[in-house]
Amino acid sequence: MPIQATIIVSGTVQSVGYREDVHRQAVRRGLTGLVQNIDDGKVQIVVEGERETIDDFIAAISISDRLAEVTDVTVEFSESKGCFSSFIVARDMRRNGLPETKLEEGIGYLKQIANGIQMIHTDLGDKLDKMDTHMGERFDRLDLKYDKFSDKLEGFDNKFDVLGDKLDVISEELLEFRSIAGDIRELKGLFATFVTHFIAKDGVKT
Repeated sequence: MPIQATIIVSGTVQSVGYREDVHRQAVRRGLTGLVQNIDDGKVQIVVEGERETIDDFIAAISISDRLAEVTDVTVEFSESKGCFSSFIVARDMRRNGLPETKLEEGIGYLKQIANGIQMIHTDLGDKLDKMDTHMGERFDRLDLKYDKFSDKLEGFDNKFDVLGDKLDVISEELLEFRSIAGDIRELKGLFATFVTHFIAKDGVKT
């Protein structure tokens, strides 16, 4: 069953595009009524619709942004009068020396620029966070690869040490072999001398 709510919003809510935000939230929910500035610097909202939808609407307009700041919201419920066919923004003819529609339009552009900058900042921050995480993961993988490479190098060092030991043994064996070969050559020389001497002594012809 539709009801009516009269809402008074306090805070920094005039000349900051707040009524445009209220209008947008009401239209989005299919509510009817009006929003207007009142003389004490507050904003008055009269809205009609289902109680659950109005409660959701009140929660949506009770927030603050870069320009507006809601400090207090009072609500009075009553029976629906059915006197609204849409939701409208009631405007003063002139405010601060300018047509209020132009002033609100300029404030709307300013809020869009501020929101755009905030979105860019947030998006850039998210991308930097992802990049930092990605780079951290890549460095971690590089560290793991470096550790594995270091382990392999240590394995090669051990193999080179073993190979060096074997080469030392082979070198010693070669030296020993050369010594034996020298001894054999010396024996062959002695044997040849002995045979020559024996033949000469006995007169054996060769």
